[in-house]
Amino acid sequence: MMNMDDVVIHVQGMLERANPPVTEECCIYRVPLLIRQLNEEAYTPKVISIGPYHHKNSLLQNMERHKLTYCNSFLKRTNTSMASWIHYIAGKELQIRQCYSDALEFSPKELVEIICVDSGFILEHFWTAHYKTLYDKYLSTPWFGIMIFYDLVLLENQLPFFVLNDLFNLSTVDGDSDTPSFIQLTFEYFDFFNRLDLSPDNLNTTCHHFTDLIRTFHLCGRNKTTRSSQWPHIPSATKLSGAGIRLGSSESKCFLNLSFSKKVLKIPNLRVDDGTELLFRNMVALEQFHYPDYAYIAEYALVLQYLVNTEILFSKISVLITSLYGRNWMLHIKVVVLS
Repeated sequence: MMNMDDVVIHVQGMLERANPPVTEECCIYRVPLLIRQLNEEAYTPKVISIGPYHHKNSLLQNMERHKLTYCNSFLKRTNTSMASWIHYIAGKELQIRQCYSDALEFSPKELVEIICVDSGFILEHFWTAHYKTLYDKYLSTPWFGIMIFYDLVLLENQLPFFVLNDLFNLSTVDGDSDTPSFIQLTFEYFDFFNRLDLSPDNLNTTCHHFTDLIRTFHLCGRNKTTRSSQWPHIPSATKLSGAGIRLGSSESKCFLNLSFSKKVLKIPNLRVDDGTELLFRNMVALEQFHYPDYAYIAEYALVLQYLVNTEILFSKISVLITSLYGRNWMLHIKVVVLS
């Protein structure tokens, strides 16, 4: 027979131990199944896991030994004791957990080890990229470097930026003008996305992680007087052409700066490559969770969806912006903007 008093005590204990699943510190999000099933590859690392979400992915285990050698190399070159890193990360372990939207299955010891090794890899990887040193021939091949580059863009494949920055500072000499800061190394590594040459000194917002920084790069130079969400429903490019409205190319380096004047809709050229869809999907996913009131990238994508919308290629608009896009939507953007 069930003892109701025991049940009450047990449930009461569960309630008292419960913590909010998402706190204000949360900035690294697991992409929901509804979104990721449209293109699983756009959110999943190809060669290297960073952080806890994909740590147990069996397809990425070969990189673990490379991460260890990179971490060891950085510690030795900077004459840093492993103990200093472990003590720091252990002291921040709870704060680090709160940066992730999902409850992490790893014990405190396991999480500290993951953060330590993955941080060491990133710091050494950025350092060798800066000084153009050939440390690991396998990872230094051009194709592998590109794969790592795009894996470090993924929203689910992030470490909190403050952890990387603090560990770097623990390992370098303050006041050494010859040593770049970690934010300088980061800007240099992701320079491909920094179209307006934003400098670390101009960064007037908190950088939560790499995906967040790259979104900031894309917002730089945005005309703040216009919001795509304030625009009425936009017909397709075909209907606009039939109404005498032309599409033109804008000289703005910020692709968010669409403008309309004298029956000409000007759109900044958008550089499209194999990683464009991946990049946009992850920035939009970040905005849906972290910047719902400032979803500038998602609004831009929605405007382009209006312009290239056809019954064959696109479904009806839904609440989740990312559910709009088929696998080849970026290729159609290129046709609209550059033709």
